[in-house]
Amino acid sequence: MNEIIFAQSFSFNQCRINHSSHTDARAGKHAHYLAYMRTGFGHLAGEDRIIDVKPGDFFYIPSACPYQSWWRGEDIVIWDSYAFQYFPKPDGDIYYPMQIIPPTDDAHEILEKLSANMHISVSSIGLFYQLLGSLQKNMVIAPESRKHAIVSSAENYMYQHTGFLAADVARHCGVSESGLYAAFREVRGYPPSQAKHRLKIERAIQLLTSTDLPIESISEQLGFSSSIYFRKIFSEQTGKTPREIRKERRL
Repeated sequence: MNEIIFAQSFSFNQCRINHSSHTDARAGKHAHYLAYMRTGFGHLAGEDRIIDVKPGDFFYIPSACPYQSWWRGEDIVIWDSYAFQYFPKPDGDIYYPMQIIPPTDDAHEILEKLSANMHISVSSIGLFYQLLGSLQKNMVIAPESRKHAIVSSAENYMYQHTGFLAADVARHCGVSESGLYAAFREVRGYPPSQAKHRLKIERAIQLLTSTDLPIESISEQLGFSSSIYFRKIFSEQTGKTPREIRKERRL
């Protein structure tokens, strides 16, 4: 695997917001998220699951899961967020749904080592998978629909191949192009051709909140023709400017 792509498959950061906030992720996100609530409370509502998160809770949000979240607290709301692309899928037509994960005996010890160094490195990635492997023992599973599995596989492919054609994605997923479009229409509400910008903007948010790279550099790295076009697409997708997102996530 390309080392740059692998490194970009992770984003570790501590999220801080003042008092309350709402996140609309009904379009789903390309990454899996493992998180730990430090202060404040979270209410996350997915298509078929609702979880209420309190301080001291580990929680998980799977890739491609449509959800909305509400965060509140008397002062600053803080949670550790670990976004990652690669998570071995359980055998069979099952997956790990959005959930609160009961901690294992060594989870907090591993977490504190990891949270002390959120810079992406061999060491931090190793600690992260050590934490995930420990918590995985206590995670629940659920049946996975065929169309959700197709979309997840397609988005993983598109994330790593910027110059893809729909036929390439369909072949990778083992379906026809019409089957690929049908899966996206049902799960995402838009065709696979629109997924490319969404995935790029999701990666842009990760870079904005976890690095100090200039916006122009992020635009160039993600393959946009200009920073002006990047800002236009970013605002269309998020309703905010890149600077607003960077400021909001770093309170």
